[in-house]
Amino acid sequence: MLLWDRFIQRGYDFWDVKLAYDRAVGTSRSDLLASQSMKIVQAGSNKNSKRHGRNRNECPRIITSYSRNSARLRGIVQKYWNVLGQDPSLRDFLPSQPNFAFKRGPCLGSILSPSLFSESESSGPTHWLTVKGCYRCGVSRCGTCRYMKPSKTFSGRLNRRIYNINFYANCGTCNIVYLITCYCGLQYVGKTIRPLRKRVSEHLGSVTRGDCSSAVSKHLIERHDSKA
Repeated sequence: MLLWDRFIQRGYDFWDVKLAYDRAVGTSRSDLLASQSMKIVQAGSNKNSKRHGRNRNECPRIITSYSRNSARLRGIVQKYWNVLGQDPSLRDFLPSQPNFAFKRGPCLGSILSPSLFSESESSGPTHWLTVKGCYRCGVSRCGTCRYMKPSKTFSGRLNRRIYNINFYANCGTCNIVYLITCYCGLQYVGKTIRPLRKRVSEHLGSVTRGDCSSAVSKHLIERHDSKA
């Protein structure tokens, strides 16, 4: 009955709410599904009918929120409605006059007291587009995951300033600027257009081969006895 109380608080008449409630409770789910199925069958039969014989009252309505400019909007659409009628592909489907349906516009009450079932922006779905930071990719054969430190921030060695990572990245991310921090505290900044795991594998391969051509491998070979 929480929804009932919400309607009463919004100023709806008690008997209107009661009639709507009784009608909803008294209707079985099977009847609603049967009614919907009949609509689908009827819509399918209308598609098979001749285009010229189609009822013009079936034209989709122009549905928009009501505002102080609604009358002006209606006038503009009615003024130029004949332009759409000149299109041969739309001519047989458009009514002589546009059909408007205005829904309740936003008000102070709806902003301060939103609907019971409305979802706030903070409760939206969480996916890889909304998550920020660097993470392990989780691929079974990835050799970079063991060196990846999941974090949403990173800090500079000299200024100790903390920076936020404002995007999502993992071992397979391409076109990225990456930061390698040695356990001695020394940092190396690099970039790659390939997946990050491939570039890290090259660094590790250089250490294994004893190749000091890169700054990372040279530091690990000379200062840490090739221990990555």
